[in-house]
Amino acid sequence: MTNEKMIQIQDNKGEQAVMGRELYEFLEVKTQYSKWIERMIVAADLEENQEYVLVSQKCLTNNPKNPETERTNHILSMDAAKEISMLQHSDKGKQARRYFIECE
Repeated sequence: MTNEKMIQIQDNKGEQAVMGRELYEFLEVKTQYSKWIERMIVAADLEENQEYVLVSQKCLTNNPKNPETERTNHILSMDAAKEISMLQHSDKGKQARRYFIECE
C-alpha cells in the first residue's frame, strides 16, 4: 500500500464496516454522493439493514444563518464495501478492495 490515507475500518455491532462517504471520497467519485450511493446499492443488489445501514449526521456549513445541516451517510459492511469498490473499475477501486481484503 502507498502512504496515502486509507479508509477507516469501524466496528458496527461487532462487524467490520466503513462509512459510505469516506469510501466515496477515497474513490474520488465525481458524481454527487446521494446519486452515486443509490446507483451502487442497486448495482450491487445490497439490502438495507443487512449490507448497509442509513445514518443521519450533523455537519457544519459555511452559512452563519444555518451553521449545521444533516446529511445521510451509510454504514457499509466489508462485503458491501468490496462489492462497491469492484464496481468502480478504477485503480482506486482496486486499491480499496485489496485493502479491505487485507483488513479482514
